[in-house]
Amino acid sequence: MVLSVAGFSVLVMDSITDRRPVELVEQLGGVIERLQSASLWQCSNAELLDLLTGIEAQVRALQAVGLRLLAQADARGAATTVGATSAVAVLRASCNITAADAASRVRSAAALHGAVSASGAQLPAALPDAAAAFATGSIGAEHVRVIVEGVRRLPDRIESPARELAGCWLTEQARQFDPVVLRRLVARIADVLDPDGRPPAEELAARRWLSWRSDADGMQVGRLVLDPDAAAIVQTALASLAAPSSTAEVRDDRDGPQRHADALVELARRSLLTGGLPTNGGVRPQVVVTLDWDSLRDQLRTGGRYDDGERVAAESVRRIACDARVIPAVLGADGVPLDIGRARYTVPPLPRRALIVRDRGCAFPGCDRPAPWCEAHHIMHWADGGTTALDNLVLLCTRHHHTVHAQGWRIALARGRPEFTAPGDTTPRRNHLHHPDQIPLPQPA
Repeated sequence: MVLSVAGFSVLVMDSITDRRPVELVEQLGGVIERLQSASLWQCSNAELLDLLTGIEAQVRALQAVGLRLLAQADARGAATTVGATSAVAVLRASCNITAADAASRVRSAAALHGAVSASGAQLPAALPDAAAAFATGSIGAEHVRVIVEGVRRLPDRIESPARELAGCWLTEQARQFDPVVLRRLVARIADVLDPDGRPPAEELAARRWLSWRSDADGMQVGRLVLDPDAAAIVQTALASLAAPSSTAEVRDDRDGPQRHADALVELARRSLLTGGLPTNGGVRPQVVVTLDWDSLRDQLRTGGRYDDGERVAAESVRRIACDARVIPAVLGADGVPLDIGRARYTVPPLPRRALIVRDRGCAFPGCDRPAPWCEAHHIMHWADGGTTALDNLVLLCTRHHHTVHAQGWRIALARGRPEFTAPGDTTPRRNHLHHPDQIPLPQPA
């Protein structure tokens, strides 16, 4: 038997069909190893593209075999023989994948190859057409997930024959369209099968969820599912905060997703600032950054940590400390808090009120963000000896606060108004948007 993909021919023993699955997997490993060491430079461009397509089909077919194996293991209860509580648990541990991915694979395996009911009865496969298409490599694993979840989430009032029809139709569309388009077709088939409209609001709301995970860089990756009514509320709240904020001096290069991410953070920051949130364990919600006083005094070069242990860059701590509450704590030699003092605002209410009267909004050139959206920035940081006085403070919105700290803009007061000088430039600039009354008028001839 010869396996040929885009000009590569790999000899496979003719007795392959007589071998046990374990032996086949071992032999497959040898085939893959030979493909990995093959000389690609001999291939033409057309052969390389054909190879990509052929390998993708083989990978899909192999994934289909994996779901068939998973369905068999789940039906037998094989997970319990190794001390696992479920197929999801054993799959997560053995394959080093997330619980959500493992659960999705188990659901897909059951839908494509059948499952065992609570009474022990064998249930038929709900999506045999999808199983056949997956086995031939016509559709991919993501297609399968979309089809399985789409059929599973059809309203309970839709009976089995209609569900089977939906599965067949979606499988046929998956041969032509990518998973993004297929998700839209799921909504379309739901409308056809349920012309009375979408499920009741309470049924939709029950499917809401929000999850977070941390990647290797400390970035927090979240996934959010909301019903249409709740999504409209969130989108409306973010809309004004997500608008581009380009000025003549600084172009807003953020794309739409980045602006919406910043808008979400800004919305949360304002909620924390106003103090209107309920207590959590008897303490008002607050962001806590822990660092020793020597580091704070020594220009915060070593950064700090949030109260969940995640590290914070020194530059971020300096920006946060511009307008924060400092809570003194006495730590023992092992870092255990021995005494917690009372919180002290770095910018008390009265100086902040005077700052708002003077700047009226973000003082960065060309920015129109109003004062409630802004933070107080120390021109000379108080950790470097700067005072919390009006002549050492300036109002900045969150984005331009980041800009000043990250890019090193110079700020100085001239005639009682802040002026900004860009890195490498010598011309200071002012923001006149909040002070149109101070723009010089033309003098009559």
